[in-house]
Order: sequence, then C-alpha cells, then structure tokens
Amino acid sequence: MPRCGSQIILCDVPVRYDTYKGCGHACSYCFVGRKVDISKITTDESVKSLAEFIKGKRTLETSWLDWDIPLHWGGMSDPFQPLERIHKRSLESLKVFAETQYPFIVSTKSALIGEEPYLSLIKKSNCVVQFSIASPQYDKIEQGAATFEQRMRTAAKIAPYKRVIFRIQPYITRIFTDVIKEIRQFAEIGVYGVVVEGMKFTTPKANGLVRIGNDFCYPVSTLLPQFKAIKETCHKYGLKFYCGENRLRALGDNLCCCGVEDLGWRVNTANLNHRLFDPDSFGYTETMKRKGTAYVFKCLEQTTFSAFEIAESSFKDKMDEYICKPYAFKEGSPVMNKEQSEKARLYLCKCLKEAGITAAAVDKHLGTHGMAGHYFGASQWAFPTFEAYEKMRQIMPTLGEYEAVLKSFGINMRFVKIYGIKTSLGSED
Repeated sequence: MPRCGSQIILCDVPVRYDTYKGCGHACSYCFVGRKVDISKITTDESVKSLAEFIKGKRTLETSWLDWDIPLHWGGMSDPFQPLERIHKRSLESLKVFAETQYPFIVSTKSALIGEEPYLSLIKKSNCVVQFSIASPQYDKIEQGAATFEQRMRTAAKIAPYKRVIFRIQPYITRIFTDVIKEIRQFAEIGVYGVVVEGMKFTTPKANGLVRIGNDFCYPVSTLLPQFKAIKETCHKYGLKFYCGENRLRALGDNLCCCGVEDLGWRVNTANLNHRLFDPDSFGYTETMKRKGTAYVFKCLEQTTFSAFEIAESSFKDKMDEYICKPYAFKEGSPVMNKEQSEKARLYLCKCLKEAGITAAAVDKHLGTHGMAGHYFGASQWAFPTFEAYEKMRQIMPTLGEYEAVLKSFGINMRFVKIYGIKTSLGSED
C-alpha cells in the first residue's frame, strides 16, 4: 500500500508508491543507500495495493487522507531500473494508472520509460514525468543510470504529450555553469520546468557547510545567488523554476516543487512550507481533525510515550506542535549581502539629504535614541522596520514604498513578512 513518512511536515505530495526496493542505478550520493543496502533489489508494493489505494482504502499512515492526492511514484527506488525488464511490476502499475486516470508524478533516471509499451501508457496517463538530470559530469557518479544524453532524448519523446520536469537534484555548486548553459537545451526539447535542491552531505567535507538536522548543507548565502541566476535563466527561456530546498522554497514559482499546479490536482497544503510562506493556503480537513489520524508522525517520534500520545491525537494536533518548533530551514530568512546593504544605505542617505533634515531629526520623529545612526551610518547598519520606515516617509517624502524599495534590492517579500530583514552585518528588525 502506498506509504507516507517524515516528509509529511514539509511536502505537498508526501504519499509515495514504490514498485521496487533497492536500485541498480547505484548513484554514489543516494540518500536511501545511507539507510539500507540498495544493491539488494527486490519487488516492493504490489499492483493490487495500488488499485486498492485508488479505490479509497487507507492504512494508519494515510488515515488523515480523504481525497485523491497525487502519488509520488519512485520516491525511494527508480520504477524503471534494469530489473523492470524482468519483473515488469511498473508496466503493470502503468496499466492501472492509465485505466483509472489517477494522478501521479513519476521520478526516474532511466530511458526505459521512453520505450514501448511504456511510452504509450504514459501518453494515456494523468501524470507528470520527472527526470533527475543535472550535468554530464554526473555520468561518472550515476554509472548504473541512463546517461545525460540518453535522458535528454527520452524526455524529448515525452514532452509533446506530458508535462516534463527536470530535477537538478542533488545540486552541487561546481555544476552552476553547466546548468545555466543547459537550460536553453531543456527549453528546446519542451521541458516545462526545473526543480533545484542542494546536495546534502553526510560529513562536513567542504568548507562553509552548515548543519541541518543530520545533514551538512550549503548555506543559503551560497545557494541563493546561484538559484536566483538559474531562475532568471529559466524565465528567459520560458521555463518554470521550482525550489526543492526547504530553506528557499518560496523562491520557486510555486510552493509545490513538483510542478503540478494548474492540472486540477489537489495536493496537501497542511504543512510547514505553506504555514510559513503562504498561510492563506494552509488549512485542515475535517478528517485531519479526527482522533487517531496522527499515526504518520510516528516515524518522527519513535518512543514508547509518543506512540501512546499519537494514538490519542489527530493529524491537526501533531502538525500544530510542529508548527511551533524551531526549524533550521528558517535559515532561509532574507539576508542583504554587502552590495545590497550598501545600496540600501546610500538610498536612505540620498532621501535624507533630499528631505533637508538630519539623522537626529529622524530620531526625534521616531521617538528613538540613536537608531537613525544605524539607518544612515556605515557602522552596524540596519534597514528600518516597516513601522519605522512608514514614519520616516512622513518627513522624508522621496522615500519609495517599503515593498517596492526592498524588491529593488533583490529581497523576496515572502521571507520579509515572516522573518524580517537580516543585513550582512547581522542586524535584524
């Protein structure tokens, strides 16, 4: 039966379906390989269990779910890996998907999906096809998978019929130039969009990595300028940009990084990303409020006491708890780099001069002692809070609107509304 695990607190499409356990692609960076021996490949969930889920059957893990949520097929193992040629478990699953028109997202690194009879079934299905593809450099570390060029040719076969998303995951900074150059090729073969997520390292192998949970990751200050450049290039060639990096999720064109918007599919928005970045879309169903629907959180709280608590709780009860917890992905708060900070400071100084007043006059108007020195001076500089800024506009008429000014310095307003502003010097409103 399709499963749901720890991604429930963050992901819009957290229910996964896997036709195999283990994977013959043997990518050297595979996160699944950290937990189990992926070289031992066997069949996994049955076609019968898929059909039962589609008819509405639910397990304890999915008891909170009362609608036809899209399934993520291939969350832990590639459905079209070499063993598929023998067992054809994915072929039989495709027949069920095509017949029922149940929505799904399939992730693969294989060219098999572009061969018959798979291609004809994909054309008939209600699906989005994702290819994990980053750079020809990865051919060396994905030796069991189709090559970069083979995946490109396969995607070109599917793109005229189905939405194709390229997953640049895991992203490492040294392929930045490759990705920028590749985007035009992606557009030419009909790719709809790309989703980018930084590599998660098991040890601090490279300088400057930050710890996020049990992983070591690139800091936001490293990823943000590269991701923004990738986004701008995507838009230049008409592609959508999605961000799989939770710390920068709001940078994407949609909070659901799978690229399924406008398809009429209903995803799960009762998660932290929506609560933080788009609270208007956040909300619980009546089923989520029922006692006994919190079992999905068991994988996050594996103690005897928590098992009793979870049995007595609803999905809503547990998600409300997680909303209140501090999370490392909040590192995604907007940071003005040195160049942005200096441009903003000079802008404020220009408006002060145009108003013909002094910093002391601003302090007096704000009812503060010395804060204006931080707004206009180079030492411990800080950008004003929204409230202070609006008061300053009363006596500094050439100050532009708060949101427009921040956007002009390249600051994402979704972050600002949640976290405030952090400057390169560490000041915070």
